[in-house]
Amino acid sequence: MLRYIVERIADGEFLDLELPITVSGAGVAVNGPGSLSGTVAPDVGGLRDDAGVLIIDPYATLIHEEADGVIRGTWLVTRSELDGAVWSVEGAGFSSFFRDRPYEGEYRGVQVDPVAVARHVVTHAQSFVSADLGVTVVGSSTVKVGSTSDNAEIAAQAAADAAKAAVESTKAALEAARAAAKADPSPANKAVVETRKAAADAAAATKKTRDEALKVAKETVREDGGAWKILWWDTPDCFQAMQEAVDAAGMEWVEWSGWNSDRTAILKEIRVVPRVGRKQDGLQFVEGDNIVETVVVEDDADLYANKVIAIGAGEGRDALRVTIPGSDNRRSKPHVLDAKNVTKLSVLERMARAELDARMRRLRVDAIRVDASHPNAERGTFGVGDTILVDAEVGWIGRQRLWQRIEEIEWVGLDVCDLMLGDA
Repeated sequence: MLRYIVERIADGEFLDLELPITVSGAGVAVNGPGSLSGTVAPDVGGLRDDAGVLIIDPYATLIHEEADGVIRGTWLVTRSELDGAVWSVEGAGFSSFFRDRPYEGEYRGVQVDPVAVARHVVTHAQSFVSADLGVTVVGSSTVKVGSTSDNAEIAAQAAADAAKAAVESTKAALEAARAAAKADPSPANKAVVETRKAAADAAAATKKTRDEALKVAKETVREDGGAWKILWWDTPDCFQAMQEAVDAAGMEWVEWSGWNSDRTAILKEIRVVPRVGRKQDGLQFVEGDNIVETVVVEDDADLYANKVIAIGAGEGRDALRVTIPGSDNRRSKPHVLDAKNVTKLSVLERMARAELDARMRRLRVDAIRVDASHPNAERGTFGVGDTILVDAEVGWIGRQRLWQRIEEIEWVGLDVCDLMLGDA
């Protein structure tokens, strides 16, 4: 049995346990929010609250999909349109709540778990009036990010500034002593000149040493980023800040929602794990059996690259830059990855490697439609993040068996779904 439940966010009250909606798509995804779209049956008065207001209200209600007692997805209503008798509703996975939401605090972390940083961002975003969606971040990693190098840079800068001031002061004193000796070339004045010159030379040597130390400190900060910083004046986006932290941990995340123990509330979690899903050796996805539409296999040179140049935050020569080459028998084809929002070199390197791996793949399948009532792979046996084997007949090149990863699932009924696929 498939049903849709409407929940009012403000107080968690379930406004309708069997919403009469015809869903055209209900999806979940890896590292991002899925989507919901459908049309609600004409309202005859039962879809309004006690005040006569429609129970589905963008940014005020959630819609949950339940299949045979198990919550299969939760979406924040983002759009409601009434066109005559047609009531169209759209939603996005609850993690979309954090997208385009500014981080309004100041965070500096030293030797912190990036997953804890992601948890802090989500907690911060929900800490304001009327901003609590009831979402928690679950998970941890052994990675530690953030160093004290930017504090060392501040100290080095102060020392360099002091050395510069000393140079200017001793230089002025030397010039004054020389002027006095020129007017009165007595032995005493000449001795003062020698003393002032020695002080100026010592100050210049100190400045050179401290300038070199500052250069090293700046380069260290450029390489490791210093403390893990999220600062309101940089206008950070909460969703991007969360994603950047998860990337730094080398992990992935997925939305999860489900009933609490006494089925009085539906929990919402962003689950951070080393890898979403698993390799499904025991399932089959075969064209003509449980794959119900013709499979399209592509080898698209526009998507191909065997070198990735990633450009991160910064201006001109100071911008973060990573170049990751690949190796195959094709001619060089570079791809420039624009990641100006990325401020950490380690994150930029991971992004560049992932981009290269994806672009060096040859044959690929982008999507398949699956009958999940078929014994090859029944509903509930596969999920987002899983790696599956697609078996398809591909015209001129014959039968192909390609390992692909499920990046998004969009259900179009109880047992039929579209799988959006990526590289395994």
